[in-house]
Amino acid sequence: VLYDHLADRWMISQFALTSPFHQCIAISQTGDPTGAYYVYDFIMPGNNANDYPHFGVWPDAYYMTDNQFNASLTAFTGAGVFAYDRSKMLVGDPTATYIYFDQPAALGIGGQLPSDLDGPPPPAGTGNIFAMFTANEFGDPGGDGMRLWEFTPDFDTPANSTYTEITTAAAPIPVLPFDPNSPTGRGDVGQPGTTARLDTISDRLMYRLQYRNFGTHESLVVNHTVNVGTGITTATYRAGVRYYELRRVGGPGNPWTIHEQATHAPADTVNRWMASAALDRAGNLAVGFSVSDSISVFPGIRVAGRLAGDPPGGLAQGEGTIIAGSRVQTSTGSRWGDYSMMGVDPVDDCTFWFTTEYYSTPAPPTCGAATQCWQTRIASFRYPTCAAAPLPGTIQGRVTNSITGQAVGGVVVQAGNGYAGTTDSTGNYSVFIPGGTFDMTTIKTGYSAGTASGVVVPVGGRVTRNFQIQGVPDLNLAALSFSDAGPGGNNNGVIDIDECVAVTVPATNDGGAPATSIVGTLSSSTTNVTVPTNVQSYGTINPGAAGSPAAPFIVQTGTNFVPGTPISTLLGLVATEGSWSQSYTLATGSPAGAPVPFAATGPVPIPDNNPAGATLNIPVAGLAGPIGKVTVSLRITH
Repeated sequence: VLYDHLADRWMISQFALTSPFHQCIAISQTGDPTGAYYVYDFIMPGNNANDYPHFGVWPDAYYMTDNQFNASLTAFTGAGVFAYDRSKMLVGDPTATYIYFDQPAALGIGGQLPSDLDGPPPPAGTGNIFAMFTANEFGDPGGDGMRLWEFTPDFDTPANSTYTEITTAAAPIPVLPFDPNSPTGRGDVGQPGTTARLDTISDRLMYRLQYRNFGTHESLVVNHTVNVGTGITTATYRAGVRYYELRRVGGPGNPWTIHEQATHAPADTVNRWMASAALDRAGNLAVGFSVSDSISVFPGIRVAGRLAGDPPGGLAQGEGTIIAGSRVQTSTGSRWGDYSMMGVDPVDDCTFWFTTEYYSTPAPPTCGAATQCWQTRIASFRYPTCAAAPLPGTIQGRVTNSITGQAVGGVVVQAGNGYAGTTDSTGNYSVFIPGGTFDMTTIKTGYSAGTASGVVVPVGGRVTRNFQIQGVPDLNLAALSFSDAGPGGNNNGVIDIDECVAVTVPATNDGGAPATSIVGTLSSSTTNVTVPTNVQSYGTINPGAAGSPAAPFIVQTGTNFVPGTPISTLLGLVATEGSWSQSYTLATGSPAGAPVPFAATGPVPIPDNNPAGATLNIPVAGLAGPIGKVTVSLRITH
């Protein structure tokens, strides 16, 4: 769950590891997280299983990384990076899509994170930054370091999208040496009074890669788990937290460098791992993490940090306890809370919120005898030296149709780089935004953009800016239907040799203005097919209305037409205000003749728990002429 503070919206996502694989995303329709949502189900590309997805909010898109596996979840196939169309998702546009780049397993990329925004937006045009670490122990040619990429999507022309590595595999940004190795398997961290251990998944960055724009520089903060023990056996391993702050001065195109880094691992027996880190608006750092050891420290939660002015190389403000654990996890599966998160409250931009899991007694009544039944803690704190952000200002107003004067709902009103509000059914909107001067624009399919320059918003104040936007028609062609019940047809519901069929395609106007004097032209590129009646009038279609041709188009197959050949057609609509087109394919074939049965040799066993299934071939031979219909029947027993 992430909060998009630029638009005052909530984003919730959940993956579904069922082939075809899904990433489900919900965007709140208002700033109320308990209210209504726009819901999307995105099918993942290439039948790749989208394991371990992580998200980041950015002005132009919602970004995601995943670790891809094959359909049976038995082999790693590489890393995927995604940009989801934020502008369309904010208004519930069903045509919202994603842009995707595949990084095959041979590239050795995995465990990446997208950057997630806190505070002011990045400089306009800045792509989202992705990161992963490299290590000597993993055989990475550049040694211990940080690799970065920049993702710039183009949803209007997806082919123009770019995903470019800022560093290279052989030349990552160098960092202080570290050891990412952990004991074999998932059982890494000990607990008191049990042999069950907890997983550190120390081979990847821990969420999140926080981005913050300070004006004078940009910062990225991230962490991962390292080995601070004397070996990688369960007796010699100890986990610590390695954190980084990277900086870029001068904006896009300039290099990122390490500004601050250290390993937090005080001299004791305690493991510290599964951390999350963030900076407040003053540049103070907070790092929250899990703790446990096999002696006396039960799985609990602690936090450490440093002020912006503290000496480099450590969390000088020391360590505090959020909650001390008093119970253990006995599951041999060992998985632990690798979706912990440190965030910063957008209201004051100073208060940290940290959430992760822990164990304490008594166990919740719902746990019963479960070996894995944690509790979740949500904690908040702040540094006294952080001065709260000035109260945001508000741009409010109403958007109306410049022709009809009626309110236009579902318009995204953008100010600056990513700040946005959406009009309700009465055309009203509001945008919460820091004081300053902003350029504004409106976005809605079927309307031209409304713009305003130099809108001044007082700190904590309110300004009104109304928009009148020009509607334009947006014709969408519906499904094609045909009938062979008229002259020249045999009324069998199938397009046959030497037959005339009547074709109809309705159109709807999803835009904000009428489409007038619409003429449709139907053509076909298929051999032995003509369109004797290829031009028809659609007249005028008003906004929100549908229209059909005054009479059907006529499609004629010839005497040499081969049944079973798909007929390719193209329908173009030309109105006074613009043109639209859509291609269609008509299925053909004659059902004449008695059915001829063919049998397969069986039975064939279908293996359990194997998505590959079984194959059963049915040999077919000795048929002359076109085949009009094939029916396959299966008898399955268990």
